[in-house]
Amino acid sequence: GVVRGRYSRCFIPCVIKFRSKTIKTAFLVDTGGTCTYLGKPTWDKLLEDLEDNGGNTLRVTLNGETRQEVTLSPQDRHFADIDLIGTDFFNHMEARFRVDYKTKACALEWDEP
Repeated sequence: GVVRGRYSRCFIPCVIKFRSKTIKTAFLVDTGGTCTYLGKPTWDKLLEDLEDNGGNTLRVTLNGETRQEVTLSPQDRHFADIDLIGTDFFNHMEARFRVDYKTKACALEWDEP
């Protein structure tokens, strides 16, 4: 991943699969957030050509590794259009999150089963 911007925010690439649809995105890492959210643009791409059941959670596969519940980001929030990955995923994967501010790089790592 990369560290970008005035506030040195960390973004990690991720492949999301829902049913037969697969898309690539970059998640903003939210180490203070307990949930993983999808912004409206990503949400709409995943549900394109599917009947919208009106719900605000989906069970998706992230990076081909695990099924994870994600929630549509509340539209009245500051980051409504941004994909946020929270500590729920980190805990589930027993992951390590590493940031190198010198090289402006970050990584999410976990042991293979």
